[in-house]
Amino acid sequence: MILSSGLRLQSLLQHEITTILHQEFDNDAAIHLYSTGTHWVAFERSAYQLCRQYPDADLTPFFFDTYPFPVLMASIRAKGLKETSLNGQLTLKAPKLNLRQYRAWHRREVKQFEDILS
Repeated sequence: MILSSGLRLQSLLQHEITTILHQEFDNDAAIHLYSTGTHWVAFERSAYQLCRQYPDADLTPFFFDTYPFPVLMASIRAKGLKETSLNGQLTLKAPKLNLRQYRAWHRREVKQFEDILS
């Protein structure tokens, strides 16, 4: 059975988000990407790095009952990425993360979404 991109993302969020967020906690030089079929998605620190390399990436906030703050996901179209993966995951090298800049970016992006919703 072939799953739609939306169902693949839903499955990823339901079954893998805890593992993904643990991996992102100390990620300082990689972009961890996950395929949803039509898009590659990245979370938190990887999302920041992806947005730096692909300024046209789309950002989406997620709110999980089990996580204390909004989680940012960046996505790009699969055809926009030259690399391929057989297992639906891909790790790219990225410049060393500047934690202060990442935190400022995260606050700014979350605030923009909060402003839209209020």
